[in-house]
Amino acid sequence: MLLKQIKNIKELNFNDYYVRTNALVTMFFTGAIFILSLFTIIELGTLKTNNYIFVGTFLLVTLVSFLLFKNTKNIRFGSWSIVLITFLFEYFLFFELTKNAYGFFWYFAFPLLAITVLGKWKGTILTFLLIISTIVIIRYQLFEVRVRFTPYFLTRFFTGYFFVWILSFIFEFVAEKTRTDYNNLIQENEKHIKKIEKFNVQLKEAHNELMISQMDLQEVNQNLDESIEYAKIIQSKLFPSNDLLQTTLKNYFLIFMPLSKVSGDFYYVNQLNEYMIFAVGDCTGHGIPGALLSVLSISLLHDIIHRDEVNSANKVLDALRERVKATFTFFSTKDLHGLDLALCAIDTKTNNLQYSGANIPLFLYRNNEVIQYDAVKNPVGYFYKEIPFVNNEITLQKGDKIYLSSDGFFDQIGGEKRRKLTKRRFVEILQEVAPKSFDEQKNVMLKYFFEWKGTHRQLDDVTILAFEWNG
Repeated sequence: MLLKQIKNIKELNFNDYYVRTNALVTMFFTGAIFILSLFTIIELGTLKTNNYIFVGTFLLVTLVSFLLFKNTKNIRFGSWSIVLITFLFEYFLFFELTKNAYGFFWYFAFPLLAITVLGKWKGTILTFLLIISTIVIIRYQLFEVRVRFTPYFLTRFFTGYFFVWILSFIFEFVAEKTRTDYNNLIQENEKHIKKIEKFNVQLKEAHNELMISQMDLQEVNQNLDESIEYAKIIQSKLFPSNDLLQTTLKNYFLIFMPLSKVSGDFYYVNQLNEYMIFAVGDCTGHGIPGALLSVLSISLLHDIIHRDEVNSANKVLDALRERVKATFTFFSTKDLHGLDLALCAIDTKTNNLQYSGANIPLFLYRNNEVIQYDAVKNPVGYFYKEIPFVNNEITLQKGDKIYLSSDGFFDQIGGEKRRKLTKRRFVEILQEVAPKSFDEQKNVMLKYFFEWKGTHRQLDDVTILAFEWNG
Protein backbone atom coordinates (compact mmCIF):
# COMPACT_ATOMS: atom_id res chain seq x y z
CA MET A 1 0.00 0.00 0.00
CA LEU A 2 2.84 2.39 0.88
CA LEU A 3 4.69 1.60 -2.33
CA LYS A 4 1.53 2.23 -4.34
CA GLN A 5 1.09 5.61 -2.67
CA ILE A 6 4.71 6.54 -3.37
CA LYS A 7 4.38 5.58 -7.06
CA ASN A 8 1.30 7.78 -7.39
CA ILE A 9 2.95 10.90 -5.90
CA LYS A 10 3.63 12.38 -9.37
CA GLU A 11 -0.06 12.12 -10.23
CA LEU A 12 -1.25 13.87 -7.05
CA ASN A 13 -2.82 17.33 -7.14
CA PHE A 14 -1.14 19.13 -4.20
CA ASN A 15 -3.50 22.07 -4.53
CA ASP A 16 -6.22 19.83 -3.08
CA TYR A 17 -6.23 19.83 0.75
CA TYR A 18 -7.15 16.17 1.15
CA VAL A 19 -4.61 14.96 -1.39
CA ARG A 20 -1.83 17.05 0.12
CA THR A 21 -2.49 15.78 3.65
CA ASN A 22 -2.71 12.23 2.43
CA ALA A 23 0.66 12.58 0.70
CA LEU A 24 2.27 14.15 3.79
CA VAL A 25 0.94 11.38 6.00
CA THR A 26 2.25 8.74 3.65
CA MET A 27 5.69 10.32 3.33
CA PHE A 28 5.96 11.01 7.05
CA PHE A 29 4.93 7.53 8.17
CA THR A 30 7.29 5.93 5.69
CA GLY A 31 10.23 8.06 6.80
CA ALA A 32 9.36 7.85 10.49
CA ILE A 33 9.14 4.09 10.55
CA PHE A 34 12.42 3.75 8.63
CA ILE A 35 14.40 6.21 10.77
CA LEU A 36 12.94 5.02 14.06
CA SER A 37 13.66 1.41 13.18
CA LEU A 38 17.23 2.36 12.29
CA PHE A 39 17.82 4.22 15.55
CA THR A 40 16.15 1.44 17.52
CA ILE A 41 18.58 -1.08 16.08
CA ILE A 42 21.56 1.23 16.74
CA GLU A 43 20.54 2.12 20.29
CA LEU A 44 19.12 -1.29 21.15
CA GLY A 45 21.78 -1.96 23.76
CA THR A 46 21.54 1.42 25.51
CA LEU A 47 17.77 1.92 25.64
CA LYS A 48 16.01 1.59 28.95
CA THR A 49 12.85 -0.39 29.57
CA ASN A 50 10.64 2.67 29.36
CA ASN A 51 12.27 3.54 26.01
CA TYR A 52 11.26 0.17 24.58
CA ILE A 53 7.72 0.84 25.74
CA PHE A 54 7.82 4.27 24.09
CA VAL A 55 9.15 2.85 20.83
CA GLY A 56 6.51 0.16 20.77
CA THR A 57 3.77 2.64 21.58
CA PHE A 58 4.99 4.96 18.84
CA LEU A 59 5.00 2.18 16.25
CA LEU A 60 1.53 1.02 17.32
CA VAL A 61 0.05 4.52 17.26
CA THR A 62 1.68 5.15 13.88
CA LEU A 63 0.19 2.02 12.37
CA VAL A 64 -3.28 2.58 13.85
CA SER A 65 -3.31 6.23 12.74
CA PHE A 66 -2.27 5.30 9.23
CA LEU A 67 -4.91 2.57 8.96
CA LEU A 68 -7.61 4.86 10.31
CA PHE A 69 -6.59 7.62 7.93
CA LYS A 70 -6.71 5.29 4.94
CA ASN A 71 -10.18 4.05 5.85
CA THR A 72 -11.94 7.26 6.81
CA LYS A 73 -13.06 10.39 4.98
CA ASN A 74 -12.62 12.53 8.10
CA ILE A 75 -9.79 14.82 7.05
CA ARG A 76 -9.55 16.43 10.49
CA PHE A 77 -8.76 13.17 12.19
CA GLY A 78 -6.07 12.44 9.64
CA SER A 79 -4.54 15.91 10.00
CA TRP A 80 -4.42 15.83 13.80
CA SER A 81 -3.02 12.32 13.82
CA ILE A 82 -0.09 13.28 11.59
CA VAL A 83 0.72 16.31 13.75
CA LEU A 84 0.56 14.42 17.04
CA ILE A 85 2.60 11.53 15.70
CA THR A 86 5.16 14.04 14.46
CA PHE A 87 5.43 15.50 17.92
CA LEU A 88 5.93 12.08 19.51
CA PHE A 89 8.50 11.15 16.89
CA GLU A 90 10.53 14.32 17.30
CA TYR A 91 10.35 14.18 21.05
CA PHE A 92 11.69 10.66 21.19
CA LEU A 93 14.18 10.79 18.34
CA PHE A 94 15.73 14.24 18.79
CA PHE A 95 15.24 14.84 22.49
CA GLU A 96 14.91 11.57 24.38
CA LEU A 97 18.04 10.14 22.72
CA THR A 98 20.15 13.29 23.19
CA LYS A 99 18.86 14.77 26.46
CA ASN A 100 20.34 18.15 25.45
CA ALA A 101 19.46 21.40 23.77
CA TYR A 102 20.18 20.17 20.23
CA GLY A 103 17.15 17.96 20.43
CA PHE A 104 14.91 20.96 20.88
CA PHE A 105 16.17 22.65 17.73
CA TRP A 106 14.86 19.78 15.69
CA TYR A 107 11.40 21.08 16.71
CA PHE A 108 11.88 23.89 14.24
CA ALA A 109 10.50 21.60 11.56
CA PHE A 110 7.29 21.11 13.53
CA PRO A 111 5.57 24.52 12.98
CA LEU A 112 5.95 24.19 9.23
CA LEU A 113 4.26 20.80 9.31
CA ALA A 114 1.55 21.86 11.76
CA ILE A 115 0.58 25.01 9.87
CA THR A 116 0.72 23.25 6.52
CA VAL A 117 -1.50 20.36 7.61
CA LEU A 118 -3.88 22.06 10.06
CA GLY A 119 -3.96 25.56 8.68
CA LYS A 120 -2.47 28.85 9.88
CA TRP A 121 -4.37 29.38 13.11
CA LYS A 122 -4.73 25.82 14.37
CA GLY A 123 -1.11 25.13 13.51
CA THR A 124 0.01 28.30 15.35
CA ILE A 125 -1.94 27.33 18.48
CA LEU A 126 -0.45 23.84 18.46
CA THR A 127 3.03 25.30 17.91
CA PHE A 128 2.69 27.62 20.92
CA LEU A 129 1.47 24.70 23.01
CA LEU A 130 4.63 22.82 21.99
CA ILE A 131 6.79 25.81 22.92
CA ILE A 132 5.14 26.15 26.32
CA SER A 133 5.52 22.43 27.04
CA THR A 134 9.15 22.55 25.96
CA ILE A 135 9.86 25.55 28.25
CA VAL A 136 8.22 23.73 31.18
CA ILE A 137 10.34 20.60 30.53
CA ILE A 138 13.55 22.63 30.40
CA ARG A 139 12.66 24.94 33.32
CA TYR A 140 11.86 22.15 35.75
CA GLN A 141 14.36 19.58 34.37
CA LEU A 142 11.69 16.98 33.65
CA PHE A 143 12.53 13.60 32.14
CA GLU A 144 16.23 14.01 33.16
CA VAL A 145 16.74 16.88 30.72
CA ARG A 146 20.30 18.17 30.68
CA VAL A 147 19.67 21.67 29.26
CA ARG A 148 20.64 24.90 31.03
CA PHE A 149 17.82 27.41 31.11
CA THR A 150 19.77 30.53 30.07
CA PRO A 151 18.84 33.77 28.26
CA TYR A 152 21.15 32.75 25.39
CA PHE A 153 19.26 29.48 24.94
CA LEU A 154 15.88 31.21 25.15
CA THR A 155 16.97 33.86 22.62
CA ARG A 156 18.09 31.27 20.09
CA PHE A 157 15.06 29.09 20.79
CA PHE A 158 12.44 31.82 20.39
CA THR A 159 14.28 33.49 17.48
CA GLY A 160 14.44 30.21 15.59
CA TYR A 161 10.80 29.48 16.25
CA PHE A 162 9.79 33.00 15.24
CA PHE A 163 11.51 32.77 11.85
CA VAL A 164 10.19 29.26 11.25
CA TRP A 165 6.71 30.46 12.16
CA ILE A 166 7.00 33.43 9.73
CA LEU A 167 8.26 31.13 6.97
CA SER A 168 5.39 28.74 7.72
CA PHE A 169 2.90 31.59 7.40
CA ILE A 170 4.45 32.69 4.12
CA PHE A 171 4.38 29.15 2.82
CA GLU A 172 0.76 28.67 3.89
CA PHE A 173 -0.19 32.07 2.39
CA VAL A 174 1.26 31.07 -0.98
CA ALA A 175 -0.36 27.65 -0.72
CA GLU A 176 -3.72 29.19 0.20
CA LYS A 177 -3.49 31.65 -2.69
CA THR A 178 -2.63 28.79 -5.01
CA ARG A 179 -5.59 26.80 -3.71
CA THR A 180 -7.87 29.82 -4.11
CA ASP A 181 -6.68 30.42 -7.66
CA TYR A 182 -7.08 26.74 -8.39
CA ASN A 183 -10.61 26.68 -6.95
CA ASN A 184 -11.49 29.83 -8.90
CA LEU A 185 -10.10 28.21 -12.01
CA ILE A 186 -12.18 25.10 -11.34
CA GLN A 187 -15.30 27.23 -10.87
CA GLU A 188 -14.61 29.19 -14.04
CA ASN A 189 -13.95 25.95 -15.84
CA GLU A 190 -17.27 24.55 -14.60
CA LYS A 191 -19.03 27.70 -15.80
CA HIS A 192 -17.41 27.35 -19.20
CA ILE A 193 -18.34 23.67 -19.27
CA LYS A 194 -21.96 24.56 -18.53
CA LYS A 195 -21.88 27.22 -21.24
CA ILE A 196 -20.37 24.73 -23.67
CA GLU A 197 -22.98 22.14 -22.76
CA LYS A 198 -25.72 24.74 -23.25
CA PHE A 199 -24.15 25.77 -26.52
CA ASN A 200 -23.93 22.13 -27.59
CA VAL A 201 -27.64 21.71 -26.87
CA GLN A 202 -28.40 24.84 -28.91
CA LEU A 203 -26.04 23.66 -31.63
CA LYS A 204 -27.76 20.28 -31.72
CA GLU A 205 -31.14 21.96 -31.98
CA ALA A 206 -29.84 24.23 -34.73
CA HIS A 207 -28.36 21.18 -36.48
CA ASN A 208 -31.72 19.42 -36.31
CA GLU A 209 -33.46 22.51 -37.70
CA LEU A 210 -30.81 22.73 -40.39
CA MET A 211 -31.35 19.09 -41.30
CA ILE A 212 -35.09 19.70 -41.55
CA SER A 213 -34.49 22.80 -43.67
CA GLN A 214 -32.06 20.84 -45.82
CA MET A 215 -34.65 18.13 -46.36
CA ASP A 216 -37.23 20.77 -47.27
CA LEU A 217 -34.72 22.42 -49.57
CA GLN A 218 -33.93 19.10 -51.21
CA GLU A 219 -37.62 18.54 -51.77
CA VAL A 220 -37.98 22.04 -53.24
CA ASN A 221 -34.92 21.49 -55.43
CA GLN A 222 -36.27 18.16 -56.58
CA ASN A 223 -39.59 19.74 -57.48
CA LEU A 224 -37.78 22.59 -59.19
CA ASP A 225 -35.55 20.21 -61.13
CA GLU A 226 -38.58 18.23 -62.21
CA SER A 227 -40.32 21.44 -63.28
CA ILE A 228 -37.24 22.60 -65.22
CA GLU A 229 -36.93 19.20 -66.87
CA TYR A 230 -40.54 19.42 -67.94
CA ALA A 231 -40.00 23.00 -69.13
CA LYS A 232 -37.03 21.74 -71.14
CA ILE A 233 -39.27 19.15 -72.80
CA ILE A 234 -41.87 21.81 -73.63
CA GLN A 235 -39.24 24.17 -75.05
CA SER A 236 -37.61 21.43 -77.10
CA LYS A 237 -40.97 20.65 -78.71
CA LEU A 238 -40.94 24.16 -80.18
CA PHE A 239 -37.51 23.64 -81.77
CA PRO A 240 -37.23 22.03 -85.22
CA SER A 241 -36.79 18.28 -85.09
CA ASN A 242 -33.70 16.62 -86.48
CA ASP A 243 -35.81 15.21 -89.31
CA LEU A 244 -37.02 18.69 -90.24
CA LEU A 245 -33.49 20.08 -90.15
CA GLN A 246 -32.20 17.23 -92.28
CA THR A 247 -35.03 17.56 -94.81
CA THR A 248 -34.87 21.35 -95.05
CA LEU A 249 -31.17 22.20 -94.68
CA LYS A 250 -29.69 18.85 -95.75
CA ASN A 251 -25.97 19.62 -95.37
CA TYR A 252 -25.65 21.48 -92.04
CA PHE A 253 -24.34 21.50 -88.49
CA LEU A 254 -25.89 22.81 -85.26
CA ILE A 255 -24.14 23.78 -82.02
CA PHE A 256 -26.66 24.33 -79.25
CA MET A 257 -25.23 24.59 -75.70
CA PRO A 258 -27.62 26.14 -73.17
CA LEU A 259 -26.07 27.64 -70.06
CA SER A 260 -28.82 25.98 -68.02
CA LYS A 261 -31.17 23.13 -68.75
CA VAL A 262 -33.45 25.55 -70.56
CA SER A 263 -32.18 28.23 -72.91
CA GLY A 264 -32.74 31.83 -73.86
CA ASP A 265 -31.32 31.03 -77.31
CA PHE A 266 -33.41 29.35 -79.94
CA TYR A 267 -33.20 28.28 -83.58
CA TYR A 268 -36.03 28.18 -86.08
CA VAL A 269 -36.38 26.37 -89.42
CA ASN A 270 -39.50 26.21 -91.58
CA GLN A 271 -40.59 25.62 -95.17
CA LEU A 272 -43.40 27.83 -96.41
CA ASN A 273 -44.39 27.50 -100.06
CA GLU A 274 -41.26 28.28 -102.10
CA TYR A 275 -39.50 29.91 -99.16
CA MET A 276 -37.06 28.18 -96.84
CA ILE A 277 -36.96 30.18 -93.59
CA PHE A 278 -34.42 29.80 -90.82
CA ALA A 279 -33.39 31.98 -87.87
CA VAL A 280 -31.27 32.15 -84.72
CA GLY A 281 -32.55 34.14 -81.72
CA ASP A 282 -31.05 35.27 -78.45
CA CYS A 283 -33.60 36.43 -75.86
CA THR A 284 -32.88 38.70 -72.93
CA GLY A 285 -31.43 36.63 -70.08
CA HIS A 286 -30.82 32.91 -69.91
CA GLY A 287 -32.13 30.00 -67.91
CA ILE A 288 -35.80 30.11 -66.96
CA PRO A 289 -36.38 33.84 -67.71
CA GLY A 290 -34.71 33.52 -71.11
CA ALA A 291 -36.59 30.30 -71.84
CA LEU A 292 -39.97 31.94 -71.12
CA LEU A 293 -39.13 34.76 -73.50
CA SER A 294 -37.84 32.32 -76.14
CA VAL A 295 -41.12 30.38 -76.03
CA LEU A 296 -43.01 33.64 -76.53
CA SER A 297 -40.68 34.71 -79.35
CA ILE A 298 -40.90 31.40 -81.23
CA SER A 299 -44.71 31.45 -80.96
CA LEU A 300 -44.96 35.05 -82.20
CA LEU A 301 -42.42 34.50 -85.01
CA HIS A 302 -44.18 31.35 -86.20
CA ASP A 303 -47.55 33.09 -86.10
CA ILE A 304 -46.28 36.11 -88.08
CA ILE A 305 -44.69 33.94 -90.79
CA HIS A 306 -47.83 31.84 -91.29
CA ARG A 307 -50.59 34.42 -90.87
CA ASP A 308 -49.26 37.86 -91.76
CA GLU A 309 -48.77 38.91 -95.33
CA VAL A 310 -45.12 39.92 -95.27
CA ASN A 311 -42.89 39.71 -98.31
CA SER A 312 -39.48 40.59 -96.84
CA ALA A 313 -37.37 39.52 -93.86
CA ASN A 314 -37.15 43.00 -92.38
CA LYS A 315 -40.94 43.28 -92.38
CA VAL A 316 -41.06 40.10 -90.27
CA LEU A 317 -38.73 41.69 -87.73
CA ASP A 318 -40.78 44.91 -87.75
CA ALA A 319 -43.96 42.92 -87.13
CA LEU A 320 -42.28 40.86 -84.42
CA ARG A 321 -41.07 44.03 -82.72
CA GLU A 322 -44.60 45.43 -82.61
CA ARG A 323 -46.03 42.15 -81.33
CA VAL A 324 -43.45 41.94 -78.54
CA LYS A 325 -44.05 45.55 -77.56
CA ALA A 326 -47.80 45.07 -77.66
CA THR A 327 -47.59 41.96 -75.50
CA PHE A 328 -45.60 43.62 -72.76
CA THR A 329 -47.59 46.85 -72.97
CA PHE A 330 -50.87 44.98 -72.54
CA PHE A 331 -49.76 42.78 -69.66
CA SER A 332 -47.08 44.96 -68.09
CA THR A 333 -45.17 48.19 -68.65
CA LYS A 334 -42.66 49.36 -71.22
CA ASP A 335 -39.70 47.21 -70.19
CA LEU A 336 -36.61 46.45 -72.22
CA HIS A 337 -37.61 42.84 -72.71
CA GLY A 338 -36.81 41.60 -76.16
CA LEU A 339 -34.48 39.52 -78.26
CA ASP A 340 -31.70 39.60 -80.82
CA LEU A 341 -32.56 37.81 -84.03
CA ALA A 342 -31.10 36.89 -87.40
CA LEU A 343 -33.81 35.89 -89.89
CA CYS A 344 -33.20 34.48 -93.38
CA ALA A 345 -35.67 33.60 -96.11
CA ILE A 346 -34.48 31.89 -99.31
CA ASP A 347 -36.59 31.83 -102.43
CA THR A 348 -35.80 28.33 -103.66
CA LYS A 349 -36.90 29.24 -107.22
CA THR A 350 -34.66 32.28 -107.65
CA ASN A 351 -31.84 31.39 -105.17
CA ASN A 352 -32.41 34.82 -103.61
CA LEU A 353 -31.70 35.11 -99.87
CA GLN A 354 -33.23 37.85 -97.74
CA TYR A 355 -31.49 38.56 -94.45
CA SER A 356 -32.52 40.96 -91.72
CA GLY A 357 -30.72 41.09 -88.42
CA ALA A 358 -31.27 42.59 -84.98
CA ASN A 359 -27.79 42.56 -83.37
CA ILE A 360 -26.97 39.14 -84.92
CA PRO A 361 -24.94 39.29 -88.18
CA LEU A 362 -24.85 36.81 -91.05
CA PHE A 363 -21.56 35.24 -92.20
CA LEU A 364 -21.31 33.97 -95.80
CA TYR A 365 -18.39 31.85 -96.96
CA ARG A 366 -17.81 32.13 -100.73
CA ASN A 367 -14.68 31.71 -102.84
CA ASN A 368 -12.47 31.01 -99.80
CA GLU A 369 -13.56 34.23 -98.10
CA VAL A 370 -15.86 35.01 -95.16
CA ILE A 371 -18.23 37.90 -95.90
CA GLN A 372 -19.97 39.52 -92.95
CA TYR A 373 -23.40 41.20 -93.25
CA ASP A 374 -23.95 43.44 -90.26
CA ALA A 375 -27.18 43.61 -88.33
CA VAL A 376 -29.04 46.68 -87.16
CA LYS A 377 -27.87 47.74 -83.66
CA ASN A 378 -31.34 47.32 -82.24
CA PRO A 379 -33.12 44.48 -80.44
CA VAL A 380 -36.57 43.24 -81.30
CA GLY A 381 -38.59 45.00 -78.61
CA TYR A 382 -38.45 48.27 -76.72
CA PHE A 383 -35.32 50.36 -77.17
CA TYR A 384 -34.53 53.96 -76.32
CA LYS A 385 -33.81 54.74 -80.02
CA GLU A 386 -35.53 52.43 -82.45
CA ILE A 387 -34.06 52.02 -85.95
CA PRO A 388 -35.98 50.35 -88.81
CA PHE A 389 -34.66 46.92 -89.68
CA VAL A 390 -32.85 46.54 -93.03
CA ASN A 391 -33.50 43.88 -95.65
CA ASN A 392 -30.33 42.51 -97.27
CA GLU A 393 -30.75 40.55 -100.52
CA ILE A 394 -28.08 38.09 -101.58
CA THR A 395 -28.09 35.95 -104.72
CA LEU A 396 -26.75 32.62 -103.55
CA GLN A 397 -24.33 30.50 -105.51
CA LYS A 398 -23.95 26.78 -105.30
CA GLY A 399 -21.53 25.90 -102.49
CA ASP A 400 -22.17 29.03 -100.43
CA LYS A 401 -22.01 28.37 -96.71
CA ILE A 402 -24.14 30.44 -94.35
CA TYR A 403 -23.45 30.87 -90.61
CA LEU A 404 -25.72 32.37 -87.93
CA SER A 405 -24.46 32.62 -84.35
CA SER A 406 -25.66 34.16 -81.09
CA ASP A 407 -23.12 36.18 -79.11
CA GLY A 408 -22.51 33.37 -76.59
CA PHE A 409 -19.59 31.96 -78.58
CA PHE A 410 -17.53 35.07 -79.20
CA ASP A 411 -18.39 36.73 -75.82
CA GLN A 412 -16.98 33.80 -73.87
CA ILE A 413 -14.22 34.78 -71.40
CA GLY A 414 -11.05 32.69 -71.53
CA GLY A 415 -7.44 32.50 -72.52
CA GLU A 416 -4.44 33.45 -70.40
CA LYS A 417 -5.53 37.10 -70.13
CA ARG A 418 -9.22 36.39 -69.35
CA ARG A 419 -10.55 38.19 -72.40
CA LYS A 420 -13.50 37.71 -74.72
CA LEU A 421 -13.03 35.47 -77.72
CA THR A 422 -14.40 38.36 -79.91
CA LYS A 423 -16.28 38.39 -83.17
CA ARG A 424 -13.07 39.06 -85.11
CA ARG A 425 -11.52 35.82 -83.83
CA PHE A 426 -14.79 34.01 -84.66
CA VAL A 427 -14.45 35.14 -88.30
CA GLU A 428 -10.85 33.89 -88.33
CA ILE A 429 -11.98 30.50 -87.07
CA LEU A 430 -14.65 30.35 -89.77
CA GLN A 431 -12.02 31.19 -92.36
CA GLU A 432 -9.93 28.24 -91.17
CA VAL A 433 -12.68 25.63 -90.83
CA ALA A 434 -15.13 26.55 -93.62
CA PRO A 435 -13.35 24.43 -96.29
CA LYS A 436 -13.80 21.32 -94.14
CA SER A 437 -16.88 19.11 -93.90
CA PHE A 438 -19.58 20.25 -91.50
CA ASP A 439 -18.86 17.43 -89.04
CA GLU A 440 -15.21 18.49 -88.93
CA GLN A 441 -16.19 22.15 -88.62
CA LYS A 442 -18.41 21.42 -85.64
CA ASN A 443 -15.74 19.37 -83.87
CA VAL A 444 -13.02 21.97 -84.45
CA MET A 445 -15.19 24.85 -83.25
CA LEU A 446 -16.27 22.97 -80.11
CA LYS A 447 -12.68 22.02 -79.34
CA TYR A 448 -11.54 25.59 -79.79
CA PHE A 449 -14.35 26.90 -77.58
CA PHE A 450 -13.60 24.56 -74.68
CA GLU A 451 -9.86 25.12 -74.92
CA TRP A 452 -10.44 28.86 -74.87
CA LYS A 453 -12.87 28.64 -71.95
CA GLY A 454 -10.52 26.42 -69.95
CA THR A 455 -11.42 26.48 -66.25
CA HIS A 456 -13.68 29.51 -66.62
CA ARG A 457 -17.41 29.02 -66.43
CA GLN A 458 -19.62 29.35 -69.48
CA LEU A 459 -21.19 32.82 -69.52
CA ASP A 460 -24.12 32.53 -71.90
CA ASP A 461 -26.10 30.21 -74.12
CA VAL A 462 -24.21 29.26 -77.29
CA THR A 463 -26.00 28.63 -80.62
CA ILE A 464 -24.48 28.29 -84.10
CA LEU A 465 -26.50 27.21 -87.15
CA ALA A 466 -24.68 26.62 -90.44
CA PHE A 467 -25.63 25.02 -93.75
CA GLU A 468 -24.48 24.81 -97.38
CA TRP A 469 -26.62 26.02 -100.28
CA ASN A 470 -26.72 23.60 -103.18
CA GLY A 471 -29.47 25.22 -105.27
